[in-house]
Amino acid sequence: MMPENCSRKSVSKLFHCLSREIEKQQPKNVIHFMVDFLCKNYGSHLRGFAHVWDVDLELEKEKKLVIEFFKSQKLTTEIAKHFINVGFDSMESLLYLNAHVLDDIEKFNNVNWLPGHKIRLQQMFSNIQENIKTFYAEYDKDDIRHGLDYSALRQQASYTVLSPFQQF
Repeated sequence: MMPENCSRKSVSKLFHCLSREIEKQQPKNVIHFMVDFLCKNYGSHLRGFAHVWDVDLELEKEKKLVIEFFKSQKLTTEIAKHFINVGFDSMESLLYLNAHVLDDIEKFNNVNWLPGHKIRLQQMFSNIQENIKTFYAEYDKDDIRHGLDYSALRQQASYTVLSPFQQF
């Protein structure tokens, strides 16, 4: 156990470091920024919380990938969101779909897709495994990967880490 004086120094040092980063980054949501900062730099001290906090980011990345897949099939982001709303929010979940469920997805979202979009969806799901394989091949070549922008999902910043637990 650390002496009380050392603990206070560590906390003071942490707050100083956080204050400096907040001034430098000027985040819109300071609380969110602080939690991100702590999870990124002091995750081992948070006893699993950092993993839970970052799960949302991974889910958002998966949803973005689904949207990019639909865009690669010449379908709109809005149509991709209809599938995400129904729970098909990962590439893996799309593998279980076929053209027969399109009407249910359309009804659930209370929309009417344009005939051309519906035909494109039917074609896409008639050969979904091959389409996903082709998508990943393009993605791995970085044709799509660099087009993905996750910065809107969670503000990422480069932090200057100064461990509050270091002793002088």
